[in-house]
Order: sequence, then structure tokens, then C-alpha cells
Amino acid sequence: MNRQTLFLWARVMICITLGCLVFPVSQNTFAKSSAQPHVLRVNAIPVADAGPNQSVAVGTVVTVDGLASNDTDNQTPLIYGWLQTGGLAVTLSNPTAPAPTFAAPATPTVITFSLTVTDTANEVSAPDEVVITVNDIGVTGLSASSSSPTYIGQTTMFTTAFLTGSNLLFLWDFGDGNSAVVQNPTHVYALPGPYTAIVTASNSIGSIGVLTTVQIINRPPVAAIGASTTLTVKISELGNLDASGSSDPDEPPPFAYSYAQISGPGVVLSDGAYATTGFIAPSDPTTLTFLLTISDTYGLTSTTSISINVINRPITWVAADNSSPTALGNSTVFTAFSTGSNVTYTWEFGDGSPLASGFSQVHTYTQYGTYNAVVTATNSEGSLTFSTIVKILNPHPTANAGANQSVPVNTTVTLDGSGSNDLNGDVPLTYLWIQTGGPTVSLTSQTVVTPSFLAPLTPSILMFTLAVTDATGLSAQASDTVTIFVSDGTILGLDVLADDPSYLGPATHFTAALGAGTNVTYVWSFGDGAVGTGVTPTHGYTNVGVYLVMVTATNSLGSASAAKQITITNPAPVANAGADQMVFVSSTVILSGGLSSDLNNNLPLQYQWSQVGGTSIVLLNAIGPTPSFVSPALPATLTFQLTVTDSFGLSNVADTVVIQIKNRSVAGLSAQANTPTLLGSQTAFVAALNSGSNVVYHWSFGDGGIGSGVAPTHLYASAGIYKAIVTATNDTGSVVAFINVEVKNLPPTVRFASNNLLISSGERFTMNGSTSFDPNNNVPLTYRWQQAGGFQVILSAPNAATTSATAPRVVSRTTLTFTLTVLDAVGAASIPGVVVVTVSPLQMFMPIVTRAING
Repeated sequence: MNRQTLFLWARVMICITLGCLVFPVSQNTFAKSSAQPHVLRVNAIPVADAGPNQSVAVGTVVTVDGLASNDTDNQTPLIYGWLQTGGLAVTLSNPTAPAPTFAAPATPTVITFSLTVTDTANEVSAPDEVVITVNDIGVTGLSASSSSPTYIGQTTMFTTAFLTGSNLLFLWDFGDGNSAVVQNPTHVYALPGPYTAIVTASNSIGSIGVLTTVQIINRPPVAAIGASTTLTVKISELGNLDASGSSDPDEPPPFAYSYAQISGPGVVLSDGAYATTGFIAPSDPTTLTFLLTISDTYGLTSTTSISINVINRPITWVAADNSSPTALGNSTVFTAFSTGSNVTYTWEFGDGSPLASGFSQVHTYTQYGTYNAVVTATNSEGSLTFSTIVKILNPHPTANAGANQSVPVNTTVTLDGSGSNDLNGDVPLTYLWIQTGGPTVSLTSQTVVTPSFLAPLTPSILMFTLAVTDATGLSAQASDTVTIFVSDGTILGLDVLADDPSYLGPATHFTAALGAGTNVTYVWSFGDGAVGTGVTPTHGYTNVGVYLVMVTATNSLGSASAAKQITITNPAPVANAGADQMVFVSSTVILSGGLSSDLNNNLPLQYQWSQVGGTSIVLLNAIGPTPSFVSPALPATLTFQLTVTDSFGLSNVADTVVIQIKNRSVAGLSAQANTPTLLGSQTAFVAALNSGSNVVYHWSFGDGGIGSGVAPTHLYASAGIYKAIVTATNDTGSVVAFINVEVKNLPPTVRFASNNLLISSGERFTMNGSTSFDPNNNVPLTYRWQQAGGFQVILSAPNAATTSATAPRVVSRTTLTFTLTVLDAVGAASIPGVVVVTVSPLQMFMPIVTRAING
């Protein structure tokens, strides 16, 4: 064995004994004198320093800095080994450079690197880790604009701009209750007016919002009175106005129409609030002007006017009549008739008198004879004439002594000749009364129209004649006679009057009617054993039935009796169950029988309610006029019957009332969810309403899934932001609400049975990551083991939860570093976990060589 081999052998044994110490000795050491002692030097392990942890922005160039790594015994230059151990995969510019660079991902994440350094003696450092946190860029310089002003029904386009920002989500609120989740949306507004649209941009750093004003314009309508409008109309005939040709650039008809007359005699429009309307033309020619105003849905108006000419109807025929033959001195009445309108009439009476005008005239002729009267009818359309013959007479006056009379004895009697007359009005008349029969009486005057006298004390018959002469001396051709019958006051014409019909309960009223008789007394028998007196007694019957009522009238001359059969009835009371009602489900309903009545007022009434149709309910106070109940929870039609009984026990024909139970309208819908949720976990939804009954809920979860019920749950298959829509419906209609749901996928977490192993050189060791887990339970998990530092070994199962390897045989303490990355079932990667395996050399003892061996 030469000296160099012996030296190397000694070095290995010492290294094994001392534990991975290195003894670099140059060969010329052995050339020195054997008397010179040699000291063995120990090589220190270098120290890796991966630099401080960093926070950087997405998409930026990042430098990892290992320049602070060092070797205490200056075994340099160092060899650098960078290894990414976590986060989204990136590409280092040079994994063996002391300060390589890489481009940060476009989305936030956490990236870890492990650095080991090796000195020139091949000693490898323990790995050092650096954490790079990649953050979003905060949004700045956000601005918003739109294509407004726009018209109703047109699309308004919105634009969002920003100076900085990454991974931004945009939420627009258009100011009318609608929203959008894109950067540059479009929207159609349903109503005019100014709106404030707000856009909010957000990412993991935060959010800001800006607003822009939108002006939605409603263009005015255009009023038009169409060709169907009557431009010329005859007086008193039907004209029409037609605005159906009006239009609006933003909406279809019908519009709100309003006609106003602005000139001419006032007329009444038949339908002044509709497109077409009619009117009756005035009775005189004129010009009518109308103003049409139309209003669109949003109150903008437009006006136009039109003039209507009103003309006369033409005269096509004319006729006339008069009241002759007329007695001389009396007036003759003339009347004209014609077609046409606004006709004026001119009369020529045929006796040389001045002309007269008017459709009716009165004229008095001064001579007997026959005349030809001519009338001319004229209006703006022309004229026609007509002739009528007039006869003027002088007839004898007529005597009228008045009607025969029956009078009591010893009373004042007045004769009446006022019915006498002279046909041609030659008045005053001269009267002459002469008694022609009966006991002589004394007239107050024989020559007045109404003389009087005192009737005799005994019954008698008196007769008088009347002769009359007119103002011209012409006497009546015959006198007239009147007869006066003087009686002694015998009771005559007795009759019984009574209420008809007559009812049980109220008093019945009776009246004794007498044709003649004075100082009469009355005695009544009411037919039920009761009696009474007086001309108008009353009597109350206690039972229904037919009764013979008799009255006896008596005076000093005798008596007379009269009878009447009356029927006393008890009409049944009238039940009134009240008006039909329409009420909501599950509400208190009050029935009303208070309008029930009894014709003869036999009170109090007794009430009995019963249900005869619909879902059975519990009726409270069913024997009162106003019972109540709680309506069913579902729409239904309920029918109730009311019977009433009067105080005599008589019941009515029942009356019914129908109660229609309907649902409350759906309103005020909102949706909530336990967002954000983890991928793999159920997202719970809840719908809430301000009002509505028997509501059915339909859900669209935004990923193609649907559900029902007020509080469904849903399992999303992938992470993201979803728009869940709920529709609430009952038989009154539907409303819709939505909510944005965020589903997150958290990466798995690496767990080890032990992450720090101490083994011996050449020993088999096992690393166990089976306790790793995914918080979303997105299994099965995928495992990736990698060696990050130390002497390279072969892993038995680099893609299993547990893997093993054999430690290298070392002469000094050595550190092996391994990383485990776990991926869930949808590809999300964990932050790598690190296992450090410390390998100790075999324990051997031998003397330490302290001097060189001579050859």
C-alpha cells in the first residue's frame, strides 16, 4: 500500500467515525518530513438562503434571490439548485442561477421555492424555502360612459374603462331595478327619465364604483285628424271627428285623446276621450273649431285643430193651417210647416193688413168673409210659398145654466152661468135668470152670471132658465134650464175603507166614507169581538184570518150600515244574506244578514246560518246577524244559507251568499343563499316574499340545474360565480328574483405522519402523506412526491400517498429533502409539504492518524 492509498483509507475511516467530516489533504503533505505533525481539517456544510418572502402583483417579473447563501469555510463557488414546491407552475429563467426570474401567474396564488446550495467539496446545504404571494392589481382610474341620450325602446350601450386592475368582476346597476355582470353591457329602459347607472369593479384586493347619468327620451306624439272627419254638416245632424291617424314614434296607439271646442256654439261630444267622437251640430249655421290633444303613456302631448262648417237644411216643401171658421171679432191662429232649417216665415193675410213674420201668427179680421192667406218660407238655401183659405163668421151666443145640483135643505145655493159663451167673443154677455118651477125663492140678482138663493126648509125640486145676449144684441137661439134637488140630509153612500193589505202585528186603519149626511156618528164591529167608534178608528188583530168589519152611521134622520171583509196575513220575513264577497285565503270573513227585514215589522228576527257549499269551515255565532269565519288556506268557493224567523215564528225562504276565496298576489320576492360555499358542499337557498299565498317556487341555479320549494339546496359541480334565479308563482301571477352565488374550490392540505425523519446510512425509510385531506372533499386525491435536495434516491411510489426509499451510505450526517404536492379531483394543487430526512453515518471507531506514514 503506497502512502497516497493509505492516506485516503485513513481519511475515509476517520470520516465514518466523526460523521460526514471531510479531510481535504493535498498529496504533497506526505512529502514533508515525518517528524512534522499534520492536523486534519473538517469541512462545514454550506447554508442556503432563499431570500425574504415576497408579495408581488400578477403578471409581473419576479426575482428570487439566493445570493445570501454562504459557506463558512469558503468552499466556493456555490452551486445553486432552485425547485418550485408549491402553487401554480411557473418557469424559472435558470434554476441553477443564484437569482433567477419568472413571470407571476395571471391569477392570485401562493408559490413556494426550495433552494439548496452545494459547495466545492460537494457538501449540500439543508433546503431553504421562500414564499411568493401573488396578488391582484388594485383597480384604479375606473370610469363609465353610455350612448345616451337614447329613446324609449332603443338599446343604451355602456362602456367601462380603468387604468389598472386585474381579474376584475364588473357589476352594473342600471338605476331601474335591473343589473348586469359584464364590463360593457347593453340595456333597454322601459320608462323615460334620467337614470343613474352605477358600475362596481372588484377583485381580491377590493372594489370601487363610479356612476354615469343616462337620459332616456320620450319623443312626443303627432296629433292628426283624419280624412274620415266630417268637414261640412247640416244643422242638428250628426257630425264626427276622427283622430285615428295620430301616431307616436315611440309607441303604438291607442293614446289618450282629448277634444276641446275652441270656437263656435258649444256642442256635446259623444266620446271626447276616444280616437273617434260624434256631435250634434248646432241649430244655426256656423263654424265650429275643435282642438285635438293626444297624450302618450308618459304625458307628452301634441295638438292640432280643425274647422267644421254647419249649414242649413234646404226647404223642400211648405204648408200652412188656420183656426177658421172664426167668429167675427175673434182671432184666427195661423201656423206654418216646412222642411229645412232656420226658416223664416212671412204672412200676407189677404185683407190688406201689413205683412207679419213667424211660423205662427194670430190675426183678427174686421169684416165677415172669405180670405186667401199666403205664407212664404225662406232660409239661406231658398224659399217656397203656400196659400190657406180663411172664413170669418158671427155665430149666436150659447146659454149654459150649469149642472143640476143636489143640496141639503136650508143651505145657500149658487147658480152658475159662466159656461155660457159667444163664439166670436162679442162680450160682455147679458144674463137673465127666471125661476120656472118649485117653491118660490128669492135670487140675489136675475142679471148676474152667478146669482144665489136660500134653499127651502123642506125637500123640493127647483127649476131655473137662463137666456144670454152678446155685445152686438144677438141673443142665444135657446135658453138653458138647470134643476136643483133639495134633500133633507139622508145618509147616503156609506162605505168601509181599510188598509189593503192588512198585516198581523201592526194596527189596521179603517175609514167610514159617506156620500151624504150630516151630524153622523159611527159604531164599528171589527169581526173578532172588538168594537170601536169614530170615522177613522184603528184596530190590532192578534191572529191571521178573514174578518167581516161593519160600521153603522146614524143621524137624526136614520141610520145606514156598510160592511167589508178583510184578510189579516203575516208575510214571511225576507232574508238578505248580503252581497257576494271575494276575500283572501286565511283571512277573517264576516257575513252580513243585517239587511234582512219583516214587512209587518214583527221583530226581533231570529237568524240561522248554515254552510251549503265549498270547503267545510267553522262558523262562529251562526245564530247572529253577522257570523264570522277564517277562510281556508287554499282558493275555494263557499256558499252559505241564511234563514230568518219573525216574532210570530214564521220563517222565510232562505237566501244564499257566495264567498270567493282567492290567493294573495305574489309581491316583494327576494332570494338568499349561504354564499360563498365550498366546492363539494351544498349551497342552501331561501326565498322570501312580502305577500303571496299558495306560492310555488321554481329555481334555476345558473349551471343548468333546477329546483323547487322555498328553501332548496344545490351541489355545484365546479367553482365559479353563478346567477341563481327564483320564480314565485300562484294563480295571480309570477315574480322573479336572483342572487349571485360564489362556489370556491380550496386546495388540499398536506399532512404527514411525520415530516422529520432520523435514519441511519443505508436504512430503508417510509414517508406517509395519507393524512392529507381536501376541505371540499373533492376526492380521490392525487399525490406527487419529489426529491428537493440531498443525495438522489429512488422513491418506490412517487404517485402514492405513502412512498419509501433506501438512504444512501454516507460517511457524514446528510440531509435529504422531499416535497409532497397533493391535487384534488378537479386539479387544485396544495402548497407542497416538505419532509426532511436526516441520514446518520455508521458508527465506527479507529485511531486518528496524526502523522504521515513513510513509504
